Amino acid sequence: MSALISYAELLGTGIKSPRMIKRIFLAVLFLLVCDASSSSAQSSERIIGSWIGKLTIRSGQAINVEFTVRPAPHGGLSGTWASPDQTSYPSEMASVSEHGDTAHFELGALGASFVGTMSKDGSQITGAFIQGMPIPLTLFHAKTFITTLHDTSSTAPSPNFRFAIKLAHDGTNWMGTVEAVDHGEEEYSIDSVLWLGDSVDFVVPHLDGRFEGFYEKGGTKLKGVWVQSDLRELAEFSLVKFAPGLIRPQEPRPPYPYKEDTISYPNSRADIRLAGTLTIPEGKGPFPAVFLITGSGAQDRDEAIMGHKPFKVIADMLTRHGIAVLRTDDRGTAHSGGNFSTADTRDFASDALAAVEYLKTRHEIDAHRIGLIGHSEGGMIAPMIAARDTTFYSDPADISFLVLLAAPGVPITELMNAQRKMLTLDTSAIAREHLAQASIFDSLVAANNAHPDPKLPHVLDSMWRVAYRTSGGDTSNHRLMMQMKSSQLAAYFSPWYRYFLSFDPQLVLRNVHCPVLALNGTLDHQVACEPDLAGIAMALKEAGDKDVTIKAMPGLNHLFQHAKTGLVGEYAGLQETFSPEVLKIMTKWIQEHTAK
Repeated sequence: MSALISYAELLGTGIKSPRMIKRIFLAVLFLLVCDASSSSAQSSERIIGSWIGKLTIRSGQAINVEFTVRPAPHGGLSGTWASPDQTSYPSEMASVSEHGDTAHFELGALGASFVGTMSKDGSQITGAFIQGMPIPLTLFHAKTFITTLHDTSSTAPSPNFRFAIKLAHDGTNWMGTVEAVDHGEEEYSIDSVLWLGDSVDFVVPHLDGRFEGFYEKGGTKLKGVWVQSDLRELAEFSLVKFAPGLIRPQEPRPPYPYKEDTISYPNSRADIRLAGTLTIPEGKGPFPAVFLITGSGAQDRDEAIMGHKPFKVIADMLTRHGIAVLRTDDRGTAHSGGNFSTADTRDFASDALAAVEYLKTRHEIDAHRIGLIGHSEGGMIAPMIAARDTTFYSDPADISFLVLLAAPGVPITELMNAQRKMLTLDTSAIAREHLAQASIFDSLVAANNAHPDPKLPHVLDSMWRVAYRTSGGDTSNHRLMMQMKSSQLAAYFSPWYRYFLSFDPQLVLRNVHCPVLALNGTLDHQVACEPDLAGIAMALKEAGDKDVTIKAMPGLNHLFQHAKTGLVGEYAGLQETFSPEVLKIMTKWIQEHTAK
């Protein structure tokens, strides 16, 4: 449950960018990845590579934007886009095409696009960024260099990671980004580039890093020293056409041995339409079906995070074994309508109900064999749909089964208290942060979800000074501290968080009577395995539910990856997206519970 991560834990991982922290805290991070990669067969190699430009946003600020185009694994072109001044993680483009000198990038997650004309020498693309109104934007072709660095402080499985530098010249000045390829393709803006003759120097403020070196004659190498905090490493960067993508061996690639429909359906209660993907097995139906419910934060249909697409992997496995799967973009995310920022868990439950209602209209689906799989907050929502005497569903018998993945089983305030005990900070820092966060929780609960305590900004300020100082940060950096405090205030004051904080999943679970499979990893640092599985088991026993399977999965983290520590810093560096053992357990259990 990404929104449950303590800020001090994030700071303890070495992630010091407030943009990155906010991204993980809400599981948002503009990682809204659309499953598409397309191009014209007439595409040339001129468009392949990284393109960087300055986009002037409404505030008048000029921010770096980057588009990277690569050959797609199944032919044609694919691409990613990033706004490293706003969020450190790139997102996949919905489509990439080139027709003659015209380049067209569709950014499905934003509902935006870029269309421009490439210069004859292929050095720039002049056009417009279109999101409602067009904004002029010129992109410049970047030189991309890559090397391997060694990070002894990393919590990733291997301390060696690929590191790319991308430098572009706009005719007057140099600009660029760096990319930690094996850390989830994190992107950060380069500042103060000085390229004089063969000498190349630049700084990366958000990494507290700098490069000092030279461009080797012949134009294929950058050699010098990369300096970051206490790290000082000789580095030799090689010129490449584009930075390689992450290795995700489990990610399904077409052609698929099943039917895949891109669909949309209404939630009439909210007057919105939700968009998603329905995968249907080969053969004669009607088939059993499941709807996948995402965790907290604005998630796309694949629940994409740090280069992983767990819901796509789950859907592929189940559909190959005779189970239809519907997965959708959260409201206000990617191609779904509505406003995510004003919604709370009850609204997402309403959207999940609309998905069930849609599945019942499909002739390929057996309306009496529909189940729900919920991950993290999705594991809170699924029981809300299946419970008796609930306002969310009048006929719980229509829900055939539930699969709860890393679902809360205790009141959320208890869950957060358990989470803080798993922090990797020293004892005194934990104690101080515990008191600060307890004050925040008390303020919000006492306000009855309406008017936060006016002392809250002062509590947050104190909390952040403790957490940031403990992580090794400089508390004298006022701008950074204010960004952190602003990010947390926005989260705490949201309608979602105030409802979420008061939620007790046991009150709902006590009214569930369908078969339930509940799984959690023993290295989950966001939803503690033992107390939450025990809470789920106790509540379902009180409900009189006789068909309940509870399993603790050794060595798995919150995303159900085999992990070393379970900390957030590991997620991106792990090649595994989702445990094969859990995929098999879920598939077999669902098959057994939907067999005619």
